[in-house]
Amino acid sequence: MFGLVLNYLKMSIHLAPRGTRSFTYFVRARENIESTVDYLDSSVQNRVKLPQIPIHGIIFDMDGTLTLPILDFKILRTLLNCPPPPKDLLKFINEQSETEQKRLMTIVEQFEEEGNQQMKLQPGVHTMLNMLSKCGIKKAIITRNGQPAIEYFLKCLGEPSSYGGPFSHVSNIFNKEVY
Repeated sequence: MFGLVLNYLKMSIHLAPRGTRSFTYFVRARENIESTVDYLDSSVQNRVKLPQIPIHGIIFDMDGTLTLPILDFKILRTLLNCPPPPKDLLKFINEQSETEQKRLMTIVEQFEEEGNQQMKLQPGVHTMLNMLSKCGIKKAIITRNGQPAIEYFLKCLGEPSSYGGPFSHVSNIFNKEVY
């Protein structure tokens, strides 16, 4: 299982499409994806020395990365009567009695379902995912969202052919404690 969730992707990827010109792609999550996929031709690269890192795959979170951020976790904390950060929501829930855990998880699931109804993809997400696939870079999702949210997200994306093929790994850590 992937052990790392990348909430902020600030990586430079050096690629040589079709063996011709070199391009550097910058992908910064939590910003408008469409405006952050920049193409720098080789003349710019000669003036700006960028690290060249071989990247075999990228792990995405969903909220605010592949989807527009719409969930207000302050509201969820209030509904759960959970202390403010740095207290982790799921850790807080897991510390409660079994009966209380079930009640709180029902609130979380309802909150997430409301978010599903409003879910919108980040502008340019299909373009970016297609570009990664064409470059042979694997894509994965690891999230704390519940399985229904993941399924709804994949439904919003559409057929895998519209975004460069399926993700190599999709996993949720919804009911697991995070330290």
